[in-house]
Parts: sequence; C-alpha cells; structure tokens
Amino acid sequence: MTGDYKAGFTFLNLRILIPLFFLILSNYSSNAGERFKIITYNVWDGYRDGKHPRFPCFESGQKRKEGIYKWLKTQNADVVVFQELIGYSADKLKEESGFWGHHYAVILKDKGMSIGISSRYPVKVYERFTEGMHHGLIYCSIDGIDIIATHLWPRFDEKILDEVSLVKNRVSESYQQGRQVILLGDFNAFSPEDDLFIDQETIRNYQYWNWKLNNGRPDYRVIKALLDMGLKDLHVMFRPKGIKREERYDFIFASQFLADKCIKATHFNGKKFLKLSDHFPVEAVFKKN
Repeated sequence: MTGDYKAGFTFLNLRILIPLFFLILSNYSSNAGERFKIITYNVWDGYRDGKHPRFPCFESGQKRKEGIYKWLKTQNADVVVFQELIGYSADKLKEESGFWGHHYAVILKDKGMSIGISSRYPVKVYERFTEGMHHGLIYCSIDGIDIIATHLWPRFDEKILDEVSLVKNRVSESYQQGRQVILLGDFNAFSPEDDLFIDQETIRNYQYWNWKLNNGRPDYRVIKALLDMGLKDLHVMFRPKGIKREERYDFIFASQFLADKCIKATHFNGKKFLKLSDHFPVEAVFKKN
C-alpha cells in the first residue's frame, strides 16, 4: 500500500468514524439526560465464598462479584442500590462503582451487612437509620427524587411489621414535603398483587424461611401496608403476559406521579442470575420530562 493511498484511506476512515463517534456520544448523553434508571440488587452475603443451600450460585464470591459488575456495566443505570454488602466503606464502593460509570457512593454502616448506593449524581443524605431495624434504611435525595433504600427483617413476625412502619414514616415525610419518592430494596415479604402467581413451590420456600402462613397463603401485610399508602409496585405495571409463576421479595415502589412517568420496570429472573446471587435484580426506568 503506498503512502498516498494509506493517507487517503486514513482520512476517509476519520471522515466516517469521527461523526459516528459524536453521534453515538450524543445519543448516549441524550438518553441519559432524558431518563432516570434505578436498580436494586441483593448480592448475597457480601460476595463471600460459600455454597448456597438452595440456589446454584457460584461458590466463588469473586466470581459472583465479577458477574454482577459486568452486568451492571451494561445497564447504564443512574443509581444502583445494594443489600448485603460486607466490609465496604463509601470510598470503597465509590472506587468500585466507577467501573459502571458512577462517581458518588454512600453506605449505611461500615460494619456488618450494609446497604450501599452508587450514583451518577450527587447524593444528599437525609438520614441513615438503623435503630429498631435488623438492617436499616438510607433516606436520601438523588437528582431531585427522594430515595428510600431498605432491607427488612428476614422473618415474618411483629418485628417486620414494626420495621415497615418505620419505612412508612419516611414515605409520609416525603409526601408531606410535596416530594416524589422511590422506595426500593429487599423487603423479605410477598405481595398480594402476586397471589395468582404464587404456587406450592413458593409456599414450600416460604415455610423454609419460617415465614407465617395465613390460611395456607403468605401473609401480605408488609407489602399491603405500602400499597395502601398509594405507592405503586412498578413491576406490576409491566408484568409480561403469560407469566404463570413469580417469587418476588425485592421491589421498586414509586409515588403516583413517578409511576406515571415509568416507562419500564423489570424483575430479572434469567437462569444466569441464579449463578450470581440468591436474589434477582430489579430495575425501573422513568421519563424525566
């Protein structure tokens, strides 16, 4: 190939590639600016090595972590909420979340199992709350939206009902201040809106966790208490047709105004996720304008 030909070939490539690059970049920026995407993910036992008693998760915690991080990098989410982080500081989560494009992070607590939030936008923390809760909650504002990230007591008894009352208090505060709110996390409870999709296999799992049954069915009081506040379970709005069975205890709820702006909500349940955690990730996408 002659020098003149190579120069012409390179120039032609640049004429094609540079506009294409800026087109992709503008589309990415435009999409990111026009919508708000949030994900909740319980990562199971802080990525520690171990064999799960019921799920075919990778025994290597590092392998599970790498799988989750690679998936998050493809999602282009604005906010990711984690449960069951262990050994994390805000700085550590901030550093690692740069892998999927986030620059801000907060942690509920430095010791024990913790809730963590990574974000594309600054996080204004109203409250980190653990008193009277097995895990706790983070109450904050991100990109003008109130976020309540929580992880409730993993047994159905009076304690979980007490905990959901504490969560409701924060939802009420946002309502009273005229602010829109998203509530999400691991609620360790089933929803009355899923009753048609809860089969005997789910009931057996329910009993495995020693959760109480009510006339042979799950006790739905935890989630019903949130629905009764006017919060909307976003997955229900987009539940695929033909679903025969669902076993959900991770949720994203939103106030009515935000629910009306929700354009997509997904409870991911593909087989590949069973290798990564004993919980499935959940996403919601909102139109900003």
